[in-house]
Amino acid sequence: MDELLGGIRLLRFDEFHVHDPGDTALSSRLLWFLFGRGVTLLTTSNHPPSGMTSNPL
Repeated sequence: MDELLGGIRLLRFDEFHVHDPGDTALSSRLLWFLFGRGVTLLTTSNHPPSGMTSNPL
């Protein structure tokens, strides 16, 4: 994964939305990995924060 990131310091996801708990688990691991390497994440969404997951656990 480090070779994919290269020198990236900022990563932007447009229309970020998590559809189910499985996606949440995968996204969580990705985000922890990115934050652990000092990558800043910028996301956009047409959903309000309370509606980011359709089936929150």
